[in-house]
Amino acid sequence: MRLLMSFLAATFLAADAERGQRRYSAAVDLLNRALQVRPVSRPARLGLLTVRLEAGEWSAAEAVARELLVATPAEPALLQGLGLALMR
Repeated sequence: MRLLMSFLAATFLAADAERGQRRYSAAVDLLNRALQVRPVSRPARLGLLTVRLEAGEWSAAEAVARELLVATPAEPALLQGLGLALMR
């Protein structure tokens, strides 16, 4: 379990670094890899939402926001993310 958590933490850091450099496809690849290892990873999905919004991938951002809203329907940040995706 400790190894899994270390892998996920390193993957999130790498994805954030890629996002910071506007290498969105690399960030998406890393976050998708994290989701393959741990499909219920909320941080990976939140990261994916952020990357998709910043990349202007509105349909993909909408899909991620809707997936997250199933688990937490009243979370303001998710509602905002969905709203941004829908406005575009």
